[in-house]
Amino acid sequence: MITGRVNRPVLQFFGEISYGVCLLHMLVFDVEDQLLTRFFPNLTVRSGNFALMVLFFVFALVVTAAIASLSRWYLEEPFLRLKGRFGRHKSQAFAQAELTCSKTA
Repeated sequence: MITGRVNRPVLQFFGEISYGVCLLHMLVFDVEDQLLTRFFPNLTVRSGNFALMVLFFVFALVVTAAIASLSRWYLEEPFLRLKGRFGRHKSQAFAQAELTCSKTA
């Protein structure tokens, strides 16, 4: 029952890009704030306008998700593919060393 709720495509997408979102979200908020302050000084979030805050948040969420998605597929994925190559050899070497030690003991 819970598996059906968790296995939704939107949640799986954000699960795939969550590392990038964690790294990038503050940078996107800061750049967005700097650009808006420079080009639209009357439209600052600090004005207390709730609708404007929601609009800025949604915009930052979309930009963050887009950049994190690109980061996932073009930066993280090649390294994740390498993980299988190097991780397997290390564990095999460790297993062989462990087997050798147990035979001599």
